[in-house]
Amino acid sequence: MYNHVFVAGTFDRIHKGHEMLLATAFAEGTRVTVGITPDSFVKAVKKQPVHPFEERKQGVIQWLTHRGWIDKANCIAIVDQYEPAASDPTIDALVVTAHNRKTGEEINSKRKQKGLSELTLIEVPLVSAQDGAPISSTRMRNGEIDATGKFLMPEAMRGELGKPLGTLLPSAVVT
Repeated sequence: MYNHVFVAGTFDRIHKGHEMLLATAFAEGTRVTVGITPDSFVKAVKKQPVHPFEERKQGVIQWLTHRGWIDKANCIAIVDQYEPAASDPTIDALVVTAHNRKTGEEINSKRKQKGLSELTLIEVPLVSAQDGAPISSTRMRNGEIDATGKFLMPEAMRGELGKPLGTLLPSAVVT
């Protein structure tokens, strides 16, 4: 177990992938700092709009409270993809995925330049939806999947797919 684990993300529309990331951080750390990207950072990086920062932060806080982890959590805004992990000497582990492992390695390089010890990178696998592709807030926002990765029927297709697509035959009578 680590003394202080750091995990970060946008945390828009909490889904199974976020849950795995956060659960791993809290399973591995005595205390956990959850970095949440503020609106200004999101606008500079993301192509699609996300929920406002306060709404996303409250979603994380509610999720942590529901699991009884809020007392060992500190939720903060992060304005830099490297900070505070690259400078905080109390952090000893960083939770990453395959998508952001390179950033974790860059953080360790920056820490080394500052004379700080490297962080243990705890890699969490991406959680797949029904189609095998990763669950993401973008896919949820687009109406493709729900928070567990199950496919959703697009609203535009509900009427069309609600009609029979062929001739209905009466069921055969078994004698």
